[in-house]
Amino acid sequence: MNNSIQGLLAGVDDPGTALVTTTAGAKRPTWAQAEGSPLPLGVTWIEEEQAFNFAVHSEHAESVTLLLYSSTDLVNPLLTYRFDFLHNKSGRIWHCRIPLTEIGDSAYYAYSVSGQAVSYIHSFDNQKVLLDPWPSSIALSRCEREQTQAMHHWAC
Repeated sequence: MNNSIQGLLAGVDDPGTALVTTTAGAKRPTWAQAEGSPLPLGVTWIEEEQAFNFAVHSEHAESVTLLLYSSTDLVNPLLTYRFDFLHNKSGRIWHCRIPLTEIGDSAYYAYSVSGQAVSYIHSFDNQKVLLDPWPSSIALSRCEREQTQAMHHWAC
């Protein structure tokens, strides 16, 4: 087996491998780094990557958009990330990984979900802002999270 194939196959049997090295020495992100991981549900801080992983379950959604808000404007999203169903969906779970450098001054997150109204149980309105059903907190930064917990007596 030549070196270029070994580089491409490095870490295939070890999903915990952080980066795959190619023959040119450049590092490619793993699938989870590029597209996010479906588990755990909710938002997860990945310390070694300095990134947040977002994962939400929606069986009947046709599209999901992540909305990131600043602490000073909770009406207009600072950043929106539309999930690509080919890259950011595994089964019934929509997921993405966003580096801290892209999140910028965002402090809170929510979702917008759209899809076909299958029945009266499954109706979608993409104009509604939805909170994460699996949050330990809707605040992204540690400082904001601690302030929110103190105000509302929430526990992480």
